[in-house]
Amino acid sequence: MAAERRTPLTLYAGTLDPALGLPVRLEAHGFAPLPAHPEQSNAYYARSLAGPLPAPEPPAGGCIRPLRADEIERYQALYDFAAVNAGHRRELIASDEYRHLVLVDPAGAFAAYCECSVCRAEWQGGSERSGWIDYVGTDPARRGRGLGRAVLLAGLAQLKAWGASTAMLITAGDNEPANRLYVATGFARAEAAEPARYEQHISPATEPDVRPISAEETHALLHPHRGIETEDYPADHTPGNLHLAAFRDGKLAGIVSVSRVPLPGAPERAAWQLRGMATAPSARRQGYGAALVRACIAHVAAHGGGILWCNGRTSVIAFYESLGFQRWGDEFQVPSTGPHYVLWQEVDAVHGPCASLETRL
Repeated sequence: MAAERRTPLTLYAGTLDPALGLPVRLEAHGFAPLPAHPEQSNAYYARSLAGPLPAPEPPAGGCIRPLRADEIERYQALYDFAAVNAGHRRELIASDEYRHLVLVDPAGAFAAYCECSVCRAEWQGGSERSGWIDYVGTDPARRGRGLGRAVLLAGLAQLKAWGASTAMLITAGDNEPANRLYVATGFARAEAAEPARYEQHISPATEPDVRPISAEETHALLHPHRGIETEDYPADHTPGNLHLAAFRDGKLAGIVSVSRVPLPGAPERAAWQLRGMATAPSARRQGYGAALVRACIAHVAAHGGGILWCNGRTSVIAFYESLGFQRWGDEFQVPSTGPHYVLWQEVDAVHGPCASLETRL
């Protein structure tokens, strides 16, 4: 995102609850501890859903109803939290454990919203049946008219209808209007230990420094605990193969190799395989992997073009598709790394001066 916007960004992260047994050392990924600021801490609230709830009171001629999937663009124009991917928003709308409620004025415009959710799996085993008020917001031009209270009460009614016994929410401790609203709607502050918070400053990335390296160097980087002499891929020795590394501030950020290898199922076609793709955890989502793949595409184009293919993990299909790849065949399992697809794209030949990084060797 910093690279796309060409502007510095600060990324914030919190630690997971130790009870989950999933320790994450954020320092190893470029984060630094964020000093505590009591006035900026989160406020946790809880409200019992036992007994009757006050009825929501939308303005005369208005209503409160669930959001429809064809209204996402309108909703996002009002939504004042971080943007949510439209595909993920559609998944939430379809879920029976998440609800977007919108207060619609008599003219049909969205005036306020409340998102609420439950996780029934957490209720198993006799634990408290908690539901969450996730987000509440009102059109800035219409604040102070009771719209936030009305849509919040509708959210509480939804949680109760799902079977929750307690409503929970989190808001910024210094957000005075929100804190007043929640107290006035029956919430009380709940004691909760604030997890440690971290930050990482991300500078706008310039074009990554991509350079050729030797096959032995890629083996050492992919398998640092195994001897180089045990790693020997036949494709490393085919004519025209190329091994690349991306560097950030002189430090390794990622590696990849590309070699002439037939595409499974189409041995008659000229083809190249992209493999050995790896990016350092601290350099992910900053454009280094994409720069490496683009360099491989340029190399294939400079050597006559053809099909460029790879075995891509299912979890990162979107990354490859954003670079022009498409799926070939069905999903398959790789024992050590899980589900994969064969991905491919046609690369046209480039005539004239060689565009490949191989010429830098």
